[in-house]
Amino acid sequence: MRDSLPTIACEGIVERLQKLHQHEAAWREIAWSGAGVVTHHAAFEVPVAISGGVLAFLVGHSDHRETDNLLLLFRVPSKLRGVPGESWELPMSGIGKLLEIAIDSAQDLLLCMRASSPSYDLHVRALSSGKVHPSVLHAGTFNMGIGSPDVLAGESVICCNHVAVVVRHPTLTGATVVVWNWKLGTQVVTIRPVFTHLGVDVTFLDETHLMIPASVSDSPLYPGQDYKLTLTVYDFGHSATAFGPKVVMTPYCFHVPLPAKLDIPFRQVRININTASFSSPVAPCPQGYFHADPEDRILTLEVTDGNLMRAKESAELNAPVRTFLAYMAAHPPTAVATSKRDRIDVPWEAWGPHGAHLVRSTDRPYIFHRPRTCGMRVLGAPLGKKSVVIADYHPGRVARSVGLDAAARVRARASPEIRQGAQLRHASLACVTKEVPLPKELQEISKNLMMFLCEDALLVFEYVVDGFKFHRVFSYTF
Repeated sequence: MRDSLPTIACEGIVERLQKLHQHEAAWREIAWSGAGVVTHHAAFEVPVAISGGVLAFLVGHSDHRETDNLLLLFRVPSKLRGVPGESWELPMSGIGKLLEIAIDSAQDLLLCMRASSPSYDLHVRALSSGKVHPSVLHAGTFNMGIGSPDVLAGESVICCNHVAVVVRHPTLTGATVVVWNWKLGTQVVTIRPVFTHLGVDVTFLDETHLMIPASVSDSPLYPGQDYKLTLTVYDFGHSATAFGPKVVMTPYCFHVPLPAKLDIPFRQVRININTASFSSPVAPCPQGYFHADPEDRILTLEVTDGNLMRAKESAELNAPVRTFLAYMAAHPPTAVATSKRDRIDVPWEAWGPHGAHLVRSTDRPYIFHRPRTCGMRVLGAPLGKKSVVIADYHPGRVARSVGLDAAARVRARASPEIRQGAQLRHASLACVTKEVPLPKELQEISKNLMMFLCEDALLVFEYVVDGFKFHRVFSYTF
């Protein structure tokens, strides 16, 4: 956690420390506070964006690309951090056909991408008011330089001054990742990944490092095959300045060995959204007494094996972003990438055994690809047990939990399924886990639940579907 007040302000230090200890204890104990009902007819089944403690719902026409939509926003309150709860609405009628919405609550930032012949425009707005964001050095809207027949694929990702999107061409193999500076309205860099089989997810490790998961094999899966995955990290720091050359350093490819257990035709890797912001909160965003350190982030990937008829999550990887940044700092690249195939291969043995947690999840069914990661916490949901599990990978909180909570289990876990040749590879990243039963009124309706993790709350939504319309949401916070 970081103190939200200036270092010269000494007033209330004891009180803020007490609230900080209470805040940590509240996460460790996790007691349900009750249910609140939010009714908004014709909204979507899930929030279109979550950042920090702010949830955004798109309300209006059942087709979210129409022009008569309304953005409904909720800020989750936190008494211990001194953050008030609030809700507000932003009309979207003046923007046009929406393709994508991304928010960063800490920067009071709302990015709206819309179709504009012959390409796409990016509108940069203040999340609190809907007006042009005060930090931009342009008119508030700029052309992204991409458009038909190219299409946006995946969700936009914001990190400080940058936003990244995945772009696909319908007749070409693979995809391209494009990074813009939303303050300047300029394109920073275009990245064409080294591997063809690329998913639609990307994530930032920090403001100048972008991670893209992909496969290193184009062949089908076979039982026992060592079907490796790679997490490719691109450093575009030399391109981040307005007048710098548009170059990318030789990328690092962090390998993950994961044998296939079934004869199935595809494997998909998705990055789970981390709802914590990369930035410290600035006005008018409520800063509270303290806030999470933006550098404390866990990266969660979900690996799904399946075919056209059936798909099942087969593994999950959790690793702090510091694992990758520390390795690259200790082994700096020596050259700029001159070819699409240039790369620095990092075997699992060099980073995974001490810096990651790779587990099979055959006995833990999850709802696929939901925002269940925030900061250093990961939400799991063994629905058959009618409960939720929160794993905390923050090393300081893990150390403090030892001896404080008899129910907490700190593990240095390893999976017997992780093999390279004939040798067993152990993952030793420690975490503390807490399993929490769902409220009694929700245990019998678990099929209609969606769960989200944000900065100050664990939210469980019960949704009621009437045709294709989403009627109401029950939110449980602690």
